[in-house]
Amino acid sequence: MQGGACYALGDGGVSGARADPAFPARPWARGAGRGGSAMTTGGGAPGPDAPREKAAAPPARRTVASDDLFQGLRELVILHRNDEYRLRITRAGKLILTK
Repeated sequence: MQGGACYALGDGGVSGARADPAFPARPWARGAGRGGSAMTTGGGAPGPDAPREKAAAPPARRTVASDDLFQGLRELVILHRNDEYRLRITRAGKLILTK
């Protein structure tokens, strides 16, 4: 034993696991999971056996306060597919959308 480290047999010292009760040897220390297959590829990217995260679905609708849209103004212009629409607040506080 050189340098005072005693590595577990079988992993060649790759994992750094020491062969004493505080650091028990792990048979999967070389990067293979408990099932025996590697969970990452050489570049660190998830391998084909790695569990995949489900992509979050985009929200069905987004709520925006009219005060945030108008920012103190009474009218704003919305561009939609190269068309201009005007959204304005009436004196009665209602919203009107016109093309």
